[in-house]
Amino acid sequence: MTGPKSESRSDEAEGPDGGWGWVLVAAMFVSTSLVFGLMRSLGIFFVEFVKHFEESAQAISWISSIGLAA
Repeated sequence: MTGPKSESRSDEAEGPDGGWGWVLVAAMFVSTSLVFGLMRSLGIFFVEFVKHFEESAQAISWISSIGLAA
């Protein structure tokens, strides 16, 4: 006669990293959002760059290109 085994383990599985994977996911989400937000806002600053440097749009366009390439 054996009774029901009492398991001391929790029903929920814990990740091998102790749950820090979700912290990493959240941090990368914030980082990616900031990068894409900066890329999308370069168009707003482009007009000001043209006025400030008194150059043509062709001469200033490398600023946006480098921002998108990085």
